Amino acid sequence: MGVFESFKKGFEVLKGSTALVIAIVGFNFVTALGMLTVIGVNPTPEKITAITGTLLVLFPILLLLWIFMEGGIFSAVYGQIKTKQINLSAFIGNCTKYFVRLLAINCIGGAVTVVLWFAGAFLTGLCIAMGGGNNVFFNAMGGIVLLITIIAAFLVAIPLLIGQYFAVIEDGKAIVSLKKGIAFTKQLFWKNIGLFVMLAITLSIVSFIGNFFGALLTNTVGGWLAAIVNIALNSTINGFIGIFASATIISFLLGSFTVKTEEIE
Repeated sequence: MGVFESFKKGFEVLKGSTALVIAIVGFNFVTALGMLTVIGVNPTPEKITAITGTLLVLFPILLLLWIFMEGGIFSAVYGQIKTKQINLSAFIGNCTKYFVRLLAINCIGGAVTVVLWFAGAFLTGLCIAMGGGNNVFFNAMGGIVLLITIIAAFLVAIPLLIGQYFAVIEDGKAIVSLKKGIAFTKQLFWKNIGLFVMLAITLSIVSFIGNFFGALLTNTVGGWLAAIVNIALNSTINGFIGIFASATIISFLLGSFTVKTEEIE
């Protein structure tokens, strides 16, 4: 399946996934509203310092909750693609079923990303330091290293993300799913690049429009009302684009991948 066909399928699946979108929007809204009550509107530096410990606890919990939700989301989207029906009664069961596998893949991906960024930051700083911060050549070298790091992080993220989908749609183990993600990326390298670049551009545009109107509202009204409406707006946008992105990627995988599991293992 081509990139444009996958986008078209993503929109079709999104239109048939109203109940799932509402569930995700509700989750986004409740968690964001909870964070707002902790942080407050326009918090002062002193307030941020005072709640730093609380935030260090809340952020990992929210991240784990989202990873937990992914199993149910991916399964529901996969069911909509295959049968044109979403079985929300199995949502929590699928969240539980795939949680450990998705957590393992995210931990591996996080570790790889951290190492990559640390290496890139170190080499960038080293290049700039060699020129004393004022040498055009070494500053340019530092910029090139930083650009290479960004591109490398993007390329590494693709098989890691795809591996999460394989863990669900093929009920695969974490390592096997990661290997399939790598194999798929190699098999259709440029199609993968095109798909994820187009998704990034599309989601960035939609998010920018939402943030633009949110900023207008904040500047016009301000206070808690604007903050709550802004949360509702962003929760809705993120709910729609989250399901659309998942549907697009899964459609692409189902229509393109030809390497069998036994060939990976």
